[in-house]
Amino acid sequence: MIKITNIKEITEYIIIQNEIYIRLMDLINILGLDYNNKIEINNCIIVPYYIKDNKRMELYQFEFFISDEYDFDEFIIKKTGKEIKDIPQQIYNLRKKCFAKTNEKNKLIEYLYYLRNNSEIINAIKKVFYVFDEKNLYVEIY
Repeated sequence: MIKITNIKEITEYIIIQNEIYIRLMDLINILGLDYNNKIEINNCIIVPYYIKDNKRMELYQFEFFISDEYDFDEFIIKKTGKEIKDIPQQIYNLRKKCFAKTNEKNKLIEYLYYLRNNSEIINAIKKVFYVFDEKNLYVEIY
């Protein structure tokens, strides 16, 4: 069994300024092919990046939290400092998409596909890099 926070032990990665980045599609493939459940989904944060020519764009608003410490409502209250009724619906929905318990591997895989296909993310990347290529999507897991 290997923890997702140690996934770099079984896949290729790049290092930029002492930070380890795993290609998004590699992570999708590893998790999708994990029929024997050798990958343990433990508490962690997954932060997506677009990396091209050693330039990084952190997609911080799409960071994914995996936690068994909190349920979603406790998490979003802690994250925003607001009561549920005071959180805009768009923020609530995005944060819900970017949160899972450790036993929700399928939700993590859905999130990774969401990153790859989301038009808001693609358009934001195109504004900075003028192009979008999914092979330049990476994640940092900690």
